[in-house]
Amino acid sequence: MNGRYSANEHIVSFIGFAPADDPQIVVYTAVDNPQGIQFGGVVAAPIVRNILADALDYMKIPPRKDQVAKKYKYGETPVVTVPDLIGYTAQDIYEDMNMNFNLVKSGTGSVVINQAPKAGARVDKGSTIRIYMGSEAEAEAGHEH
Repeated sequence: MNGRYSANEHIVSFIGFAPADDPQIVVYTAVDNPQGIQFGGVVAAPIVRNILADALDYMKIPPRKDQVAKKYKYGETPVVTVPDLIGYTAQDIYEDMNMNFNLVKSGTGSVVINQAPKAGARVDKGSTIRIYMGSEAEAEAGHEH
């Protein structure tokens, strides 16, 4: 350009590494001239998070059991752990689960025989969990795998 700083064009960036106690991967992301919000923590950080999550899964590095809980700021969506729903009735689940998840039911039967995402997955509060209904015998078979 003309050797001057631009007053209306920005590059926002974020760098992250994981696992925090034994770093195996570092990800740096820069976004050239993002539209709307101009903060790296809002624009670039979610990209880094997704890359790290996929990379750690690919590298077969399990989540730490003793993670420090994130302190949420107003307006942020908390992340929650998906419970094991196999073997429960739809009525049991709907009474307890609608606070954290959007449930979508498929199939016929009295109990949950499968679910997506699986138990233990970490998802945003309010995410959809698909429950597949069937017989109690199918639910017991699903827990054996």
